[in-house]
Amino acid sequence: MENQQTRLRISFLESADEDGTPLFFNRNLNNINGHSLDSELITFSNAYASLQKLPLETITRTNQFAIS
Repeated sequence: MENQQTRLRISFLESADEDGTPLFFNRNLNNINGHSLDSELITFSNAYASLQKLPLETITRTNQFAIS
């Protein structure tokens, strides 16, 4: 689709607060090619995470489409 916007969020476990609730550090990437396969985004995210000190927690892809 022409009017697709794709974003990628890579979340890392940073620490926990005094109650034990996990605190996350997020890296948000915009303008991702909408035709990218999920497996390609996972491969990229894992490679990016290997350069970080924090452990990788989640990878989230968000697609938005214009409907009008």
